[in-house]
Amino acid sequence: MSNIVPNITKRMRYPSYSTFSFRVFLILMILSTLMFANIFMVVGLPADSGSRVIGLLWIIITSVFIFSKPIQKINTGYTYLLLIFMLSIILGVFRLISGDFVYIEQFLTNVLFLATPKIIYFVLIYYLIVSLDRMTIHSIFYKYSIMFLLTIVLSLLLYYIFPMHRFVIYEDGLGPRFAALHFELVNFSYTLFTAGIIIIYTYFRSKLFHYIGMILLSVVVYKISLSNYVPLFVGAILLSMLLLNVSSRRLRKTLYLSFFIIMLLVLLALPLALNFLESYLYLFPRASETLTENDPIFIRAYRHIFAMQYFFDHILDFPFGLFNGGIDADLSNIKSWSGGSGLSKIFMDFGLLTIPFLILFVQVCLKLVSKINIHNQRDQMYFILVNISIVYAFMQAGFFNLTVTTIFLLSIRYWRII
Repeated sequence: MSNIVPNITKRMRYPSYSTFSFRVFLILMILSTLMFANIFMVVGLPADSGSRVIGLLWIIITSVFIFSKPIQKINTGYTYLLLIFMLSIILGVFRLISGDFVYIEQFLTNVLFLATPKIIYFVLIYYLIVSLDRMTIHSIFYKYSIMFLLTIVLSLLLYYIFPMHRFVIYEDGLGPRFAALHFELVNFSYTLFTAGIIIIYTYFRSKLFHYIGMILLSVVVYKISLSNYVPLFVGAILLSMLLLNVSSRRLRKTLYLSFFIIMLLVLLALPLALNFLESYLYLFPRASETLTENDPIFIRAYRHIFAMQYFFDHILDFPFGLFNGGIDADLSNIKSWSGGSGLSKIFMDFGLLTIPFLILFVQVCLKLVSKINIHNQRDQMYFILVNISIVYAFMQAGFFNLTVTTIFLLSIRYWRII
């Protein structure tokens, strides 16, 4: 009997290929929105239409699936998050009534087509994942990584049949860059990192192989995508591995809290940090030697600067609410569809409501870091996935990206935080 137990344990290390249900299908469907963002370009639809079409279908199908079953009570922390979303919109209505009624059409359009679907997503995804056990979560992530590999093959076949500009292969002065069916290179690099990490931690036990795998993965992502976000993702991996080698739980939480404080301070002091950033442009594959208005780094940094300036200029005003921050701002000189990006857009949307939002968010993160078993391979993997997702959300356009948010929520469900 003693010889049987280790064999059983070893077999349980790997995901269950038979763990599949309609609930799992729906989760994989929403996880695919980044991977299939450009797929409908082959029938003449705009880039990124795949995410919108899949997301809309997902909301319709999932609503029918969820509300055909008994509804559970949403936990307190998640309820607070939804209340912050709705309160921000209510305050936006008060702001319109108090003198900014000229923006009513844009406000209602954003509430109807952007904010409402996102709130519905948060409700539905909660009910999908709240009953998942650890084995099912790991099986979902494993299927996610396999799905990503299959989309690479599919994208190459489609590009061979439908060669188009900025479809699968991005051609510019730096030479061809591969993005599969993703809308942007940063999205491809994020998906490749997450899928690669899942594969590394699923098939290799040795810490040495984990380190080697991470190095090789980082080099591959850097070379293939040439995304300026790769150094940030690598930084998230290094931070994760550093914290996973800290045995003291209290010290680990202190260091993790310091990470959030530093990220926030960098965002607040970004105008002053531009000269400092210029000294490290060599780390980014598509940066110029100096920060000019046409440099991709400057364009993205300026979005954050603009958004934070807007926040401080209107700090005592009611916010316009989720997806409506900055509708009264002059964006004519901004090389972006929005005046903010990532966390800075949250500051624009929520105003002072950003404070309770960040408190709630950081509390969740500190709770998960206190629950980590640093010697458990799966704990290590999920912790790295969480931190890569946080970096993406903090810096990239769309703090609540469907794929990224789902990966984050699945990861914290692993520790039973939701």
